[in-house]
Amino acid sequence: MKKQILILIALLLCALSLCACGKKQQASGSSALPTPPSAAESSPTPATEEKPAEYNTIAAADKSERKRVRQELLDVAEGCAAIYAEADKGSALNVVLSNSSLYAMVEHIGSTGRAAVDSLGTWDMEGSAALLDFCEEIYLGQDCEGTYYTVYPDGQISAFHLARKNGEWHLVTMTAVWDKNSSPSVVSEGQYQISDVKYTDKGWLIYDRNFDSFDDNQRSNSSSYVFVRVTPCDSTKRALCRKYIEPIGYFENNLFTTTWNQFDPSPIDFNSLYAYLFAMYHGTETLSSYNVRNYYSAVSGTNLYVVPTASFEEVVQYYFDINSASLRNISDYSRSAGGYFFLGYQNGYYDVTPRTPEPEVVDYWYNSDGSVTMRVDAVNKWYGTDRAFTHEVTVYEYDNGRIKYISNKLYESDENILPENKLSYLLDIERDKTQY
Repeated sequence: MKKQILILIALLLCALSLCACGKKQQASGSSALPTPPSAAESSPTPATEEKPAEYNTIAAADKSERKRVRQELLDVAEGCAAIYAEADKGSALNVVLSNSSLYAMVEHIGSTGRAAVDSLGTWDMEGSAALLDFCEEIYLGQDCEGTYYTVYPDGQISAFHLARKNGEWHLVTMTAVWDKNSSPSVVSEGQYQISDVKYTDKGWLIYDRNFDSFDDNQRSNSSSYVFVRVTPCDSTKRALCRKYIEPIGYFENNLFTTTWNQFDPSPIDFNSLYAYLFAMYHGTETLSSYNVRNYYSAVSGTNLYVVPTASFEEVVQYYFDINSASLRNISDYSRSAGGYFFLGYQNGYYDVTPRTPEPEVVDYWYNSDGSVTMRVDAVNKWYGTDRAFTHEVTVYEYDNGRIKYISNKLYESDENILPENKLSYLLDIERDKTQY
């Protein structure tokens, strides 16, 4: 009997040992889905399925470190609870806070000595001093760590904790959400290897999320780089960019990627540019294949539309000093068709997400004729650079608010990364299908 009891005890201990091993392996081999990078830090990343253990689990991010990040995040969220509770959340199913409420949360986090940004990059980072020491330590080669917080339009708050241990970089992310009583809880956690961590002379913290385990489709449509603006952006530069550069940008037009002036505007592709000028002139959404049919007639058997001559020239000549004869000569124009050809953007034209940069005005000066010239760097988060190319734009604004684009000068360099204007040659293909 005593022997049987000893055997049973041995079997029980063995079973407990196996259970413990199983739990340990599970804890170290899995984690919650990664928190997506914010719009202020990186181009939007499509949702992906959970990655293998070697992708999500980083040994350097030990339990004590994760526990500390979690507690700090909860402290941050609880400090914003009153702001969130009092915020107008609207009646929609998805909560969207007002800008004033979002800024109040970002500002409060910064007031506690922590670095905080909003996900859309609307405002400068608050509490940036908490991250600047870390940024300066990046190039010293020693162990270091830094944390910043991102507030999203629905009020969620994410912590991004970067650390280098024994020469290896890793990232711990966690996200806190709110329940109906405005109480926060941490619902997601991710751990990642990162590389290419750098702090630029313009004040960008950039790091690579190492998407090596992604499949071909995910690598083609997801940017692995995360951008965080640490130092403040001059308010005048930000305003100039929003007023004169951002409404047109770099997607499917070449206004800012070629050199031209008011005496020779021939390099400009006005047929592609019209989509943006139309929106600025009429105060509508950018013209595309999804809404162009509401305004203009289609060309049978093609994806083209015809913008009547008077309509096209009225819009273009509002922003450019160019006569009708010159405009017709350098554009895709057909007298017999009654106007200018237009091909609108649509998702089906692209096999992968376009690698479109974002403009950042880095300098400006006023000229004797009243015009303003802006030097602009193209920040391309797909390639991990805050200077994919540089150009100078000169504009003149009349007293009534009318804007004239005077010139653009592209700084030529072998290192330039220029965006593709795919619609330009697709329009030529479509026009070949017509009788015009």
